[in-house]
Amino acid sequence: MRIECPHCQGPISVGVRHAGTTYRCGSCGRSFVVPEDVADTGQPHQLSVFSVASLVLMHYLTAGVFSVIYLNLLHDKMPQLRRSDPSATKAIGLCFIPGVNLIWFFFTYHRLCVRVNEQRRFHGLPETAPTSLAFAVALLTLAGSLTYLFPTPGLAVLSVLGLIVLPVFAVMVQHSINELVEQPAVPAVG
Repeated sequence: MRIECPHCQGPISVGVRHAGTTYRCGSCGRSFVVPEDVADTGQPHQLSVFSVASLVLMHYLTAGVFSVIYLNLLHDKMPQLRRSDPSATKAIGLCFIPGVNLIWFFFTYHRLCVRVNEQRRFHGLPETAPTSLAFAVALLTLAGSLTYLFPTPGLAVLSVLGLIVLPVFAVMVQHSINELVEQPAVPAVG
């Protein structure tokens, strides 16, 4: 990616993996942090259309496990634009580590929406992946973990999450992806 040194305004070419790290300008020798939101739009995604009806059916047939795994597999289908963009292996693995997963869900679903929205923006589409709903899914997952302390409210929260919120979130993400994939492959200039 091409950026300017914030000190000397000289052009610098850095790899996308340097986003968010300290970098030393070759011209002036001063260090600065490469912005995380600078993205290389030249890397294509590998997302594909998937039936929303099939997604909902698989969600209910597997008690939500399919949605968790499927959504996190999508991380490998998009270019890694930041060092903190997770791979599918990391995204799925951390979802199943007790304790860690309660915090991880806040990151993985939000980052998935951010990455999908970046791809949509690169293709001139509005950002429709639901980042605020990703937060709600994570918050309900955290609240549902209190089932051991408060069984009745915890089960009620988990029911709302599994029966309504998570499938709605998965459908909205997949709809955003389906719309993106059906667009021409040429990214918008800008």
